[in-house]
Amino acid sequence: MSNTLKISRRYAVALFELIQEDAKLLDALKHVRDISLLSDMQVLMDAPVYSNDEKLSVFKKALKGAGSDEMLRLVQLLLHRGKVSLLDEIVAEVEKLLAAQGQSVEVEVVSAVPMGKAAVASLKKTISVAVGKDVALNMHEDASMIGGFVVRLGDRKIDCSVKSKLEGMRQAIAG
Repeated sequence: MSNTLKISRRYAVALFELIQEDAKLLDALKHVRDISLLSDMQVLMDAPVYSNDEKLSVFKKALKGAGSDEMLRLVQLLLHRGKVSLLDEIVAEVEKLLAAQGQSVEVEVVSAVPMGKAAVASLKKTISVAVGKDVALNMHEDASMIGGFVVRLGDRKIDCSVKSKLEGMRQAIAG
C-alpha cells in the first residue's frame, strides 16, 4: 500500500464517521472533489505563487451555498499539509467504506483507453442518478475494445464499445 493511500484512508475513515452522523457531508465532499478536479483549479492548487489562504478563499467562493464548514476545514487542513491533491483519493476511499456498509453499489467499467478524471466523474454521476445510489467505480482498460466502454452493474451490462458495434454490423451483413 502506498504512503498516499494510507494517508487518504485515514482521512476517509474520519470523514466516514462524520458522514454517519450527517448524510449531507457526503454531498459536500463530492462537491469539493468535483471542484478540485476542474483543470483550472488543479493549475491553481499546483501554483506555488499563491498562498494557502488565497487557494482556500477560491474554494470558499466555489463552495458558497454548499454549506459545509467541515469540508472547508478539511480543504484548509489539506492545503496546510500540502495534501490537497489527495481529495480524489479520499473520496474514493470514503465510497469504498460506504459500499462495504451497503449505502452504495460497485460498478465495473472497462474502457478501451484510460478515462480522464472529469470523464470518470461524469460517468459516475450519471450512473449514480440512474441507480439512485452512490456508486463506486472499478476501472479497467482493455485495448481490444478499440474504443468506447462497457459498464457492468450486477447482472446488467451496457456495452458501448466499438468492438461490439462492429461485431453487430458484421453479423447483420453476414445474415
